[in-house]
Amino acid sequence: MWDLAMEVLGKGDPVPYARAVEASTGKAPEPSQPQAKRERVTELLGRAGYAVANAGQLLATVDAWRRERVIPMASVRALGAAVIAHFDVLSAKNLLPHLPRELARVPRANIGFLPIKDACFPAP
Repeated sequence: MWDLAMEVLGKGDPVPYARAVEASTGKAPEPSQPQAKRERVTELLGRAGYAVANAGQLLATVDAWRRERVIPMASVRALGAAVIAHFDVLSAKNLLPHLPRELARVPRANIGFLPIKDACFPAP
């Protein structure tokens, strides 16, 4: 990942695609097989009340689902903080009891969400 960052900054040699994928995912690149994921998205949309009549409608249905969940940019930080706090509480409850005492004071939620123009952030 360091080499990839240096490449992006123009300070290093190009990183081969396969190496970048393996650094990101821990696996070598493989051909995309999206059918199972499309079926799962169709199922989840159906549960949420968005019927997908045929495969050609999937993208339009996903877009409709997203449009109904647009969050104002001014709310991204506050909503992000609420989501992070929620998962931090879950971590404290379910993970912390299994860690050595020395790790109890190590911050678990050292992260924040920042607004990104034209990005989709569905409401929790």
